[in-house]
Amino acid sequence: MVTPAPPSGLVLGRDADQKPVVAPLFRPDAVKATVVGGAFAARLVVFRALAIGARVAVCTTRPQVWEGLGKAATGRDDRVAVLHGDRPVTVDANPHSPALYVYDVGEHGTSTNPILGPWRTQLTILPKMNLYGSQALEESHVTILQRIHPEEVAAATSTLRLSNDTIGLLQMLYDDMFAMLRVGAKERYVWATATSVEKRMFGEPVRDQ
Repeated sequence: MVTPAPPSGLVLGRDADQKPVVAPLFRPDAVKATVVGGAFAARLVVFRALAIGARVAVCTTRPQVWEGLGKAATGRDDRVAVLHGDRPVTVDANPHSPALYVYDVGEHGTSTNPILGPWRTQLTILPKMNLYGSQALEESHVTILQRIHPEEVAAATSTLRLSNDTIGLLQMLYDDMFAMLRVGAKERYVWATATSVEKRMFGEPVRDQ
């Protein structure tokens, strides 16, 4: 019997050359990640994490965004737990079934520090970028952004320490695009290429809150 290889990352989309772009969310070391964007982006990333075997706990102030996602994505009720508010969580994790702790608790990000470790990833959702959420961004190994608005530029410049050219590009992303920033790597620009199933579940790509 051949044991499936553990997931090394999540396919975020495709670049301009139509090559897959992988977000390294699940590693033997603990990972912190942030999504800056609307519900479409947040749910798409979690949906794709489920597709590679992740078990997910969502701590949220808007449970209506997340209820039913696990059942719709996997046909099971035990792959996603939706919890109200900002709280610590613990989920069993291994290379073949990593854990994703999602904190969707508003613009300030989470004040909780869950216990991370091998194959455990904390994903903070920021509906918009401002200085209140700067800690999550500064601690992130991987940051996934939708288009930033003019009022977000000052916070992006201060927190992400990007060039003016890059800040300009982040303001020009289409609704179906992401930028991925990684520590020690060049930024990547990605088309989400949502499948028909993803479009049916989440609607057309949009930069909402």
